[in-house]
Amino acid sequence: MMEPKKGGTVLVVDDEQSVRDVCGNMLEYLGYEVVTAGDAHAALELFSAEPNRYDCVLLDLVMPRMNGAECLERMRQIRSDVTVVFSSGYDENEASLSYGMGPGTNFLKKPYM
Repeated sequence: MMEPKKGGTVLVVDDEQSVRDVCGNMLEYLGYEVVTAGDAHAALELFSAEPNRYDCVLLDLVMPRMNGAECLERMRQIRSDVTVVFSSGYDENEASLSYGMGPGTNFLKKPYM
């Protein structure tokens, strides 16, 4: 098994506090700095203030008011090379069809194992 990269900053965006807590704890255990946001609007505010701070964004696909695909589109207007991992309870094919996940995105199915 390949050892994960140590260090870097991950922006975890999810409307469920428990998901943010679990992800944050796991990523911190692996050596990452974690910043969390409870919705896409908060994530965009954080991201636009310091776009080069984030090595990766773990982005919930289904959130109220603005979904993850819309949030990613706005993030890429700020920084086109941002690395994103979409997360959803949907399977990857269904998420791709429903939300138009484009090339260069990764996917992690909930619940996390």
